[in-house]
Amino acid sequence: MEALPNPFQVIKTEQFDNNYPIISTLFQRIWNPDHETIMGRTHVILEGGRGSGKTMVLKYLSLETQLAELTRKGVAASSYPNDFVGVYFKIDPGPFDLVGSGQTSMPG
Repeated sequence: MEALPNPFQVIKTEQFDNNYPIISTLFQRIWNPDHETIMGRTHVILEGGRGSGKTMVLKYLSLETQLAELTRKGVAASSYPNDFVGVYFKIDPGPFDLVGSGQTSMPG
């Protein structure tokens, strides 16, 4: 794995692109009552301010990061413990960006 940047530098998860081993290494599971809800099979709305870790959580839950985590721990991929897979798909603003456009509904 490549060297990590300066730990005191502000970094966005999006800058890791698809480097799943780094995401797996940097994600910290802290005790949070909502952690089990997020990891469960239920609908969840994840909200928070800029830099609060929303993208990190979503990328951590992706199948690629989970497999990188198993590899990092030396565990076979066949022992994946969850009964779901996460898919991270970023949607950039564009036709979906209605804020500030004066538009109140989707074009079409």
